[in-house]
Amino acid sequence: MSTEIEWNLINKIAWSFFNTTGHDFNDLKSEATLAYLKALQTYNPEKSAISTWVWIRMRNALIDYLAKEKRNTHGELPENLYDDSFKNQIEFQSIIDFSTGLDAQHLFKIIVRRPQHFITRNYYNTRESLYRILKRADKRWTRKRIKYSCEELRICLRKIG
Repeated sequence: MSTEIEWNLINKIAWSFFNTTGHDFNDLKSEATLAYLKALQTYNPEKSAISTWVWIRMRNALIDYLAKEKRNTHGELPENLYDDSFKNQIEFQSIIDFSTGLDAQHLFKIIVRRPQHFITRNYYNTRESLYRILKRADKRWTRKRIKYSCEELRICLRKIG
């Protein structure tokens, strides 16, 4: 490993954390790059290989970053995730009946608020995208919970259309 920046190593660890946490890839990559540069300054060739040293330092930095992000997040959905302005454009009660659960209503609000984000995605990618959005806001959201809420929403929308 040379002293040049090893982008593959940085991308690999950032992508790994992105897949497991759903945090923004660019933020993770930036944190990993900073940790990489700091690790190069403190590297001692007598202790370990440089790739091992920077990998451990980047991993620890990303774990610290995610812990800090978690402390700064509150358990509720953020206010700016969606707003009520869509109710003027779409009659919410006519689309989602009162038998639909609150989870499905949350998913519907997010999709209506940012349709361009979901319009080109298939069903699985839409669920994964919703999972990443909601997991950042509230750690209690699981893939299974989103799957059932999406199914409930699909059934409701099929009844209408």
